Amino acid sequence: MNVNVSAKPATAGRDASSTSSTQSTIHVVRRPFRRAALLVCGSLSLALGILGIFVPLLPTTCFLLIAAWCYARSSSRLYDRLMQARWIGGYLRRYRDERAIPVHVKIASVVMMWITIGYSVFVFPNVLIRAALLLTAGAVTWHLYRLPAAK
Repeated sequence: MNVNVSAKPATAGRDASSTSSTQSTIHVVRRPFRRAALLVCGSLSLALGILGIFVPLLPTTCFLLIAAWCYARSSSRLYDRLMQARWIGGYLRRYRDERAIPVHVKIASVVMMWITIGYSVFVFPNVLIRAALLLTAGAVTWHLYRLPAAK
C-alpha cells in the first residue's frame, strides 16, 4: 500500500521515470504492531496539536506534522482525511508542498514564543534551565526565519 505525498496526483499515463521526480511515495507499514504504534502516535499527536490551538504554551505545528508523518506511514485513509481537513489541511499541505509558512503565522509564532520563554526565564531560578530555554527559542526563531514565506 502506498501513499502519494505530492501536491500533484499520480496519473495513469505516465511512465515511472517521469513521476519519480515530481512526486514521492511513502510505503505504508505492513507490520501490525508497528502500524498500530504509528496510528496511536499519530492520533495522540493530532489530539495534542488540536489542543495546542487553544492552549497558548502547547505547540501546534510540530504535533500536526508528527500526526501527518505517522498517518502517512500507517493509514492512507487517515492521512488523506488529515490533509483534506477543513481547518488544518491547507496548512499541512502548504508546508508539505512548499516547505513554507505564511508571514503572519511566523510573526505570531515568534512573538508568542518569546513572550512565554521570556516569562519562563524570569520565573525559573536555575541558570541552566534559563540558558536552555533561551537557546531553544533562538534556534526556533532562526528556523522560522529561514523558512520561506508562503505564497
